[in-house]
Amino acid sequence: MRTEERLQLLAEIADQYYEQGLTQNQIARTHGYSRSAISRMLNEARDKHIVQIQINYPLQRDRTLERTLERQYDLQSAFVVKRGGLPYRHILRRLGRLGANYVIDNLPDESILGISWGTTIFEVSNALTTARRNFDVEVIHMMGTIGKGDPFIEGHELVRSIANSLGGKYHELHSPLIVENKATQKALLNEPNIRETLDMALDADLAIVGVGSTDTSISTLMTGGNISKEEMQNIQEQGAVGDICLNHYDQDGKVLDIDINQRVIGIDIKKLAKSSCRVVGVAGDERKASAILGALRGGFLDVLITDTHAARSIIDSNGGTEK
Repeated sequence: MRTEERLQLLAEIADQYYEQGLTQNQIARTHGYSRSAISRMLNEARDKHIVQIQINYPLQRDRTLERTLERQYDLQSAFVVKRGGLPYRHILRRLGRLGANYVIDNLPDESILGISWGTTIFEVSNALTTARRNFDVEVIHMMGTIGKGDPFIEGHELVRSIANSLGGKYHELHSPLIVENKATQKALLNEPNIRETLDMALDADLAIVGVGSTDTSISTLMTGGNISKEEMQNIQEQGAVGDICLNHYDQDGKVLDIDINQRVIGIDIKKLAKSSCRVVGVAGDERKASAILGALRGGFLDVLITDTHAARSIIDSNGGTEK
């Protein structure tokens, strides 16, 4: 049997078992196989990612930490997922589910949704695929595209997937994310198509963004091979603790006048913060606490979705007394 025929058979058997609710014995009689052969095929379908099983654990939240964050940083809302002993990759999925729920519950019809990039926004996108809704929405990718990384995390597939899940249209920023110098940045930002897309992003009703860290163990920009460890360390040495849409800022939330910021094609987060757009930050883990704290101090976020590890680090950063 040819490979494509085998995959089609596995998909049919998986559909009969998982979607139609047939027993393995019923499927075996339909296809002329033994029940044990059907069992092996179902396992093969999972191994070849024809079937993907997602377990939606209850999202337990810490209301006390949520209220504290809202009060200390004048947030419209905070959502804090209880972390326990979960590894980072598992908590990312839960943050993604909360982010997707927030979008579905708060996105108005006939609206504009801005998105950034990264592993957390990828998990938001994944969660949206299981809760398809039809909105009259235009989804804007607020950054250029690196082009050499994972397109589902860094590029056009991310904005396309979210738009498809929401039943809307999407707009890409047809530009590289990082250019050679400030002169090239200025020229591209003045290009009519790029300027029009970024102006549309500033008119967004809602923007959902990841919060990047300069911690080399967790930075998507570095771990994706987009910049070297030495370059990231140089960015750290210039005072950067985090970024939103690659606008790097310091621990006080001041956007820095450094080389990387002068070469990025994307939304200006200071302008976004001054707009009427509600900006939702989705990020967790204590390694991102400094980056999240800087974003809060800079006033870049209206809503924060995070986990207990990051929330406690943020609140404790100034003795839990910061307003």
